[in-house]
This record gives sequence, structure tokens and C-alpha cells, in this order.
Amino acid sequence: MVLTLSIMLIIVAFSLYDYFSSKSWQMVTSRERNETVFENRNKEYGAYKNRRDYDKRILLIFLGMTVGIGGIWAASNMFKPLEKKKDPTITAYTWPNETMDDEKEPEIPEPEVEQVAAVETLQDIVKFVEPVVTDEPDIEPTNIIDPNQIVGAIDQKGDDDEFWDKPIIAIKGTPKTGGTIEIPVDDTPVDVVDEPAKFPGGMDALRQFIADNIDINSIDGSAKVSLKFVVDTDGSISSVVVTKTTDDCKTCEKAAIKVVKAMPKWTPGKVNGREVRSYYRLPINIQ
Repeated sequence: MVLTLSIMLIIVAFSLYDYFSSKSWQMVTSRERNETVFENRNKEYGAYKNRRDYDKRILLIFLGMTVGIGGIWAASNMFKPLEKKKDPTITAYTWPNETMDDEKEPEIPEPEVEQVAAVETLQDIVKFVEPVVTDEPDIEPTNIIDPNQIVGAIDQKGDDDEFWDKPIIAIKGTPKTGGTIEIPVDDTPVDVVDEPAKFPGGMDALRQFIADNIDINSIDGSAKVSLKFVVDTDGSISSVVVTKTTDDCKTCEKAAIKVVKAMPKWTPGKVNGREVRSYYRLPINIQ
């Protein structure tokens, strides 16, 4: 196309130059010169007509070439096949136990359970002994337990009222039958797990789900969107947020969040064999 336009411009320039040059007195095609030369002569002679009509022929040739080249160019664009819009290439990968470079999650220490020893009651320590009548002289006891000197096995600092008003661990049962200790369960999501959460079918199924369900028509750009969400103990997804985007593509972020929220339930992560709420990071590359 560039070559055609270049040739066309050369022809136009040459035609204009020839057209204006033909009006000069020195050129045989000059109208004034022809009228002077053929004055009182036979103007029906072919030379007069050729010189007189030379400018008209040049203009007709120029216009014909312009229309022809323009028509060819318009026809080529009209019948040119439309380029098919390429679908964005989507790849998904993850690092289950790694933290993104741009964010550092504070480590949440696991709750420490204080061992509370059972406190023997006064009844278990001090037993009533039935008096026995004997002929032997009374023997003074050498080891008498003073109830006021009995202390428990717990060394608790601070105010006593505050300690009993705010128990750390609830103990059920009686001292004689034994008790059960209820340890509070921490429901805070964790970053590091023994067994990371898994999408049903593995990573290949996760990539296929994203490729099949992401709303391509709503995306008007390309970007690498890094997401972070929580996999609950029942496998459901919650707290989906964008942690990083390489390009300013809001439609990419919205489409990525939407497809993650539409995911089926996962297999939850585990710590020490127990299912826990855990964070999961998922980069989605939209091109």
C-alpha cells in the first residue's frame, strides 16, 4: 500500500509540473503560442488540435489514475477479512506456603494452654479419725496439719478476685471423679499449614475452572492480578482481596475476584491433623 501511494504521488507531481509548464510560451502546447502560429491558417489541421487539447488529456489521465487507484484501495479494505479477537491467555499458579514480596503477614502465635493442676480439697487432705479408747497413754501428735497453711498448686500473681473472675480454662467435674479441660479454639486464619488447602481436582482443574468461568467480555486490558482469600474449615471461600496488580486494569481485578468467589468448596488446610482456616494466594495472569 505504501508503494502504491508513493507511485501515485510521483505521477501527480509530474502531471502538475507538466500541466503548468505547458502554459509557458516556449512550450508548443501554449495556448497563446498556438493561436498566434495558426492564425489565418487551417486550424482543422491535426497539430493544432493535439496542442490545444493536450492539457485536457493530461487532466483526464490524472483523474482516471486517481479514481482507479482509490477504487482498488477501497475494494481491498472492503473485502479484507476481519481479524478475530484473541481470547486472553490465563494462567494460574500459586505458592501455598510463601508470602508475597510486597506484603508481610504478621505471625500469629498459637495460643498457649497453661497446665492447671487439680487442687485437692480440704476434705481429701484432712480426714476425720474416729477416737479409739486404749489403755496406752496419750501420745501428742507430732504432725498436725493446719488448714490455714494449706496452699494450692497454683501460683497466681495479682489480685485474687481478678483471677477468679477471669478464669483462663474452665474445669468441669469434681476432684474425686476427675475433670475435663476445655481448650478455647482459635478461629484466626493461618499462613503456614502442614497440609495446604486444595481445589477439587488439583491445580490443573483450578486453571481450567478459571479459563472456563472468567468473564472475558468484561476485560478491556491485560494484567497480572495477585489475590488473597481465606479457605474456611468447611471449604468455602471468603475475604477475597487484591494484593497486587502489575497494570492499572480495574476490569481485570473485578473479573478475577468474581471468578474466585464462584469457585466450589475446597478441601481445607490442616495443622497437626486438624482442619483450620488458612490463607491462600492465587496469581492470575490475564493477557
